[in-house]
Amino acid sequence: MNRELVRPTDFQEPTYECLDCKDEPNGWRMWWCPGVELAGRAQPDDITARHSCGRTMAHAPHSYADRCPCLPTNQTIQRAKERMNAARIKKAK
Repeated sequence: MNRELVRPTDFQEPTYECLDCKDEPNGWRMWWCPGVELAGRAQPDDITARHSCGRTMAHAPHSYADRCPCLPTNQTIQRAKERMNAARIKKAK
């Protein structure tokens, strides 16, 4: 049997309500803190999600996770939470 390779179309690509957290059910998003300038350290220019972590002392650049600001309003995340809660209740019975 001859099977043809089926290539995905634009309609098969996932779509997200929030491109930052990609609708992760817990609302986590990875951030990149450029750090506070340290002597002799250059900061990378290719990082797109720069966000200060809030530390005021000098520190090196680093990544960290934080809740995405879309969490309270993202309908996709809210529906996923409802499905998880319904499954948890069903399993408990």
